[in-house]
Amino acid sequence: MLTNTKSPTTHAIYRAQLKETISASQKQIRENINATGSHIIHRTQAINAKRPYQTIEEEQEARQDILGEQIKVWRKVLPTLLQKLSRIPDPRRPKSVKHKISVLMIFGLLAFVFRLKSRREMNRELTGAAIHRHLQKIFPI
Repeated sequence: MLTNTKSPTTHAIYRAQLKETISASQKQIRENINATGSHIIHRTQAINAKRPYQTIEEEQEARQDILGEQIKVWRKVLPTLLQKLSRIPDPRRPKSVKHKISVLMIFGLLAFVFRLKSRREMNRELTGAAIHRHLQKIFPI
């Protein structure tokens, strides 16, 4: 196949050879599909889904399993994490400290886990009776 396609004549020859190569490849693909009896789903008919669940119940069950495992991990990791976070020296002025640094770190960690972008969003989503009750169920004191 030609590589120098600067002149119009050479470019036309290159394009013709390229067309022949493409059509030969497509013909071979079609023959393979027919020989194997494959069923090709067109893009417009394909399901654009990222999850393999067929029903809502399957998805809910899978999510509950995942959440159950996450809660087990959090219950196991959180006491150690709190202990290690409490060892971090607090560089702030002691008189102006309103919250312990370990509380702030956990707050930031929860913001990351729940994908909250700002302090205002964290306050809105992580405060309130419902979230407080859920967190107490997950992390009993």
